[in-house]
Amino acid sequence: MLEQELLDPLHIGGPTGIWNAPGPIPPNVRDFGFIPDLEKLKPGDLLLVSAISPSRISRAVMAFQKMGGYPADHARWHHAAVYLGGGYICEATAIRGVIRTPIYKYCSGKHLLRFRRAPMLQIEQRYEMAIRALTHLKNRYGHATLLKLAWSAILGFWNPNHVRSHPRTIICSELYAQAYSWVTKRVFENMDSGEMTPAFLSYAKELRDVKVPWLEIFPALGSKCSDNANLLDQRRLVQALESAPIKRSNQSGCAATSPSTVPPI
Repeated sequence: MLEQELLDPLHIGGPTGIWNAPGPIPPNVRDFGFIPDLEKLKPGDLLLVSAISPSRISRAVMAFQKMGGYPADHARWHHAAVYLGGGYICEATAIRGVIRTPIYKYCSGKHLLRFRRAPMLQIEQRYEMAIRALTHLKNRYGHATLLKLAWSAILGFWNPNHVRSHPRTIICSELYAQAYSWVTKRVFENMDSGEMTPAFLSYAKELRDVKVPWLEIFPALGSKCSDNANLLDQRRLVQALESAPIKRSNQSGCAATSPSTVPPI
């Protein structure tokens, strides 16, 4: 398998540009100081999420995906959503069911992010996927399906268990898979067990990772900045000091110029 293209908030590297917020954004996002380059995304793209400090339910999903037979780098993805465009996603949540919400909720530096895409789709089909996902708005979350998947994982996802959800409930990975199947007219699930999980979507060969860089948010308002943003500011300060001479007074009161000596950070 190819190396995964993921966005790790703990390892920003060098952001490739500046993002000017179109209006108010959540303070925790602005404090973090970076956001994925959303211009690289298309409607119908898949978003996979892995919390840096996962909840008890998220840890359970990760555990049963690994128990079911997936390697750790695929089992770590415990949530999936459909990108709609314009900075919005459609997702199935445990409490509110299927909702449309800004992607900002996963851009505060607390989640690993990974974007995937079905490369063969035309732009019209991508919009169809987004619209199809939205037809499930307000559908309830499939808690019973989650329990069936846990049992299926104990038996092994390679065994014929045929997990099926209730027609009026849905889990996060099914939201993407059903939209994909609707548009492509192809069955998109584990053909052995009927399993559909974030790990399956991470592993699926029908999808390709989208390389999405970080952008620095400007202006970065707020009283606090992330360690990554502080480090970037420090590096820029060092570069500026190293590239310019520093004037200081000698004993005669005249300004003397000498190269700056900046201690390493």
